[in-house]
Amino acid sequence: MEKFINSPSNVADRAQRVPFVSSRSVDAIARELKKKGVDVLSLSGAPWQLPPEHILQAARDATKENVHPPSQGIPELREAISMRLEKESRMKIDPETEILVTNGGMQALYVIFTGLINPGEEVLIPSPCFFFNGIIELVGGIPRYCPNEEDNNFAWDIGKLEKLVSSKTKILVVNTPVNPTGYVATKEDLTQIARIAKKHNILLISDEAYDKQVYDGYKHYSVGSLPGMKERTLTVKSFTKSYAIPTWRVGYIVGNKDIIKQLRKIHEWMVLCCNYVAQKAATAALTGPQGWVEDIRHDFENNRNFVYAAISKIPGISCVKSKGGPYIFLNISGLNMGPEECSKYLLREFGIPAESGSYFQSKSHVRIPFGGADETLHKFVDRLKVAIDKYLRKSGSIS
Repeated sequence: MEKFINSPSNVADRAQRVPFVSSRSVDAIARELKKKGVDVLSLSGAPWQLPPEHILQAARDATKENVHPPSQGIPELREAISMRLEKESRMKIDPETEILVTNGGMQALYVIFTGLINPGEEVLIPSPCFFFNGIIELVGGIPRYCPNEEDNNFAWDIGKLEKLVSSKTKILVVNTPVNPTGYVATKEDLTQIARIAKKHNILLISDEAYDKQVYDGYKHYSVGSLPGMKERTLTVKSFTKSYAIPTWRVGYIVGNKDIIKQLRKIHEWMVLCCNYVAQKAATAALTGPQGWVEDIRHDFENNRNFVYAAISKIPGISCVKSKGGPYIFLNISGLNMGPEECSKYLLREFGIPAESGSYFQSKSHVRIPFGGADETLHKFVDRLKVAIDKYLRKSGSIS
């Protein structure tokens, strides 16, 4: 028998081309550093608090049941999602046909792109942006980016965006609040996005994972709630960020019933169905008391304020004050080092979990989460001051 040769050539080209997910790579390096005794800060892009007791109890109770949940999601969760959307966004969604529960928002995106993109079709994305590119490229699509200017607080340039629509454009992706910049789309932004989608007959994917983390009195809007947009929009939401259950991986897709039906087939071939215990916890999160959700938002806003004030006093770096989400997008263009070098420098020498902005379509930034306890936040800003001062002195920028 011919001996099997273990070679990269046995792996599909698309798998070899696609990068690892940057946040998971940073987590892996952080674990290795911790093994060596490095004090890596526990900064988080998701709530660091445990969910309240009624959610934990729902999960405990669910472990005692022997249930095979339907592929689309348990009925009581889909009903709770439908009620939430009608209350918060005035979206009338049929829980029987227009909702698909997934293993987190990331799997929701994979299911959507797999179900909608044919090889060679383009996906248009305002940038800097979340790393949608890995999924798009894995299914044969081509990401196209529309850069937005930091001097304008990373607001979407609608005119530039429309000029990039081509005959190959199949999908327009919007994300609000934007990961990593923290920009929150206005109703006018989304009205213009809807106009572009209708005019050019393209589909919209609206990633709204951070819909509960909006600050300074700004309001979150869902483009799928605008007139005529329900049928051409697939909305993705997540329980990880909004409801403090990141370990259970629950998300969902809302959209046209005919598309949802097709996406359910892909979902079934990927995972069959989602974890029943996790779905019961998510149901309790939606149907139980909601005051704690506002507490989480308030904690993140306080952290944002503290970190932004500290960064504003550090020479050589800057950032836009985010309107939503859990990250600072730190501008390092004044340091004379690239984002890869900077992210490694901050993580390996100071235990600050920073990701290169190159993953988010920027060569001038690193992304750092600001979720965490007060003590952790104080350590973060103290270390960041030392790290930047040390680098500036070493480079001769200051004496």
